[in-house]
Amino acid sequence: CVGGGLALYLAHSEPTLLKKVVIYSATLNYDGWNVPFYYPWAPYGVPLLVKLPFVKRLGFSETAPYGIKSERVRAAVMGNGLAIEGALPSFPMGALYENYRLNKALEKALPLIRTPTLLIHAKEDDVSHPRNADRIQRRHGGRCELVLLDDSYHMLHIDQERHKVADLTADFFESNHA
Repeated sequence: CVGGGLALYLAHSEPTLLKKVVIYSATLNYDGWNVPFYYPWAPYGVPLLVKLPFVKRLGFSETAPYGIKSERVRAAVMGNGLAIEGALPSFPMGALYENYRLNKALEKALPLIRTPTLLIHAKEDDVSHPRNADRIQRRHGGRCELVLLDDSYHMLHIDQERHKVADLTADFFESNHA
């Protein structure tokens, strides 16, 4: 989700560098069904709190189902049972602050972006409500398609519909229309 935001902002900053962009689980705000009730308010409080040295080092931990609807896949990637192997055990407050800054800049840039974009989002995303992808699609200045998946959560690229995600991505990049 953060990587997709970075790619789309790069498409704005360097319009000739990227020909197309695909974003999985676009997240302008953390407002899915499994995030604490106060997360949607974080963009307002984090910029103030992050200035406190000890707060910047704090982090937010994910909780089950960790963005993965498939119990089998979740069990396979949950290495020690406490976190997804290869992922940070928590999302640092400083990184969250930088992500909100990116999202704010991206929202301002969206009407100027002409790079063809495909948004793939789960209808039941536990981290990021589909309205995030809808908001990007509505504000995007060029061709922007949205595909909603029925049987995945936030980590849709490894979840139950991963093969469909791979096919949609390949088809989008292979298509000739810009």
